[in-house]
Amino acid sequence: MFGLTFKQLAYAILFLPIALALLLKTPFAMPYRVALALIPSSIACIFMFTNLPKKGMNWFKWLQWKEFHLMDKKMVCA
Repeated sequence: MFGLTFKQLAYAILFLPIALALLLKTPFAMPYRVALALIPSSIACIFMFTNLPKKGMNWFKWLQWKEFHLMDKKMVCA
């Protein structure tokens, strides 16, 4: 659909209601509502068109591995 992959569509479906709610349901003036709606829209674009989520997961896994590996070495040395 629109040349997007399923994962990209999932991110769009996830963030679209948030952006629309901020744009249409908040009691602020229009410039503030647009600025607020741009925040989840920007995050969605970052997730859809970059590999930032994958890099984040790899970083998280590395931190877990590092912590486990250091605990393993401490147990062997004791």
